[in-house]
Amino acid sequence: MIKRVASFLIVIGMVFMMVACGGSSQTPSTGTNTPSTGNAPSTGGANSGEQKETRRIGYGCGPLDNPIVQEMLQGCENWFLEKGITTTPVSFGDDTSKLRNLIESLVQAGVSGIVLHASGLRDEMIEPAVEAGVPVVIISSYLETAVCNLVQDEFPLGQVCGDYAGQWIRDNLDGKCKYATNSIEGWIAGVLRMDGMKAGVAKYAPEAVLVNDSPVNNTEMAMSWAESVMLANPDLKCFVVSGDGIAIGVVEALIAGGYDMSDMGVFCVDATEQGLQYIKDGTALRMSVSLSGGRVLGALAAENLFLAMEGGTPEKNIPVPTTPVDINNVEEMAEFLGYNLK
Repeated sequence: MIKRVASFLIVIGMVFMMVACGGSSQTPSTGTNTPSTGNAPSTGGANSGEQKETRRIGYGCGPLDNPIVQEMLQGCENWFLEKGITTTPVSFGDDTSKLRNLIESLVQAGVSGIVLHASGLRDEMIEPAVEAGVPVVIISSYLETAVCNLVQDEFPLGQVCGDYAGQWIRDNLDGKCKYATNSIEGWIAGVLRMDGMKAGVAKYAPEAVLVNDSPVNNTEMAMSWAESVMLANPDLKCFVVSGDGIAIGVVEALIAGGYDMSDMGVFCVDATEQGLQYIKDGTALRMSVSLSGGRVLGALAAENLFLAMEGGTPEKNIPVPTTPVDINNVEEMAEFLGYNLK
């Protein structure tokens, strides 16, 4: 079953490339659950499904205001609800040093498994779960002691975004402009992603000048950052950033500042529902790299975790396909991913 789903993800990548040419596909469920914002495990919640269950799973993640975090959590929650199993979300915010204590709390609360969407991970952080025999599935990172890792190669992922941005700068701005990126501290994989983005821009627009590379971790920070960058560089034309959460903050700052976005570009990774809405609306957000949809990845993590909970052996590493989404394929991609764009 897991091999079939992993193959399905690969097929998704192939279908994504054909969507703009008229390909059709089945639309997955979008989910409606709202994630909890608590920092400690909550208790229970009504189970659903035909067969009653008493098991719960834990879901550890970063800031809950990040759109991709919300979508992955929804996908995981909805998949387990169909099994009658509830999900306990816990957030460590931007501080992964809290993670081990949160894992201990989940284990003590009696969860049967844990999905962890986090960066900057080390195997010792999930030791409490491993020692207790509680399986852990990782999204977006790799740990040897996890039963399954949904992974992407971060430098090539960043380069997909950077290549697109560089070509857009070449084709629309004669290859010359000022641009800004956000940096990511304490996350080796994130550093590789940003290095890939800058390498892609340099390949296609070598005369583009990077004028700002500041640490930015969430949408609120991104709004303040974009405002200050534009004040210091009123002729800046592009932002190439790590994810939709940052890109959305940048676009909102540009809208609030009354900037003419007709010749501006924002480029990122994640392709969340809100990000795709901004692409469709014709804002400065020109492209976001899809990781197959947050809800799809959340559901895939849930399926692999359930297999481990039932005594099975998931595939250790499942690669996540990547596909650029822009104005040419945004509506078809949104339909495929189950997003309801306006």
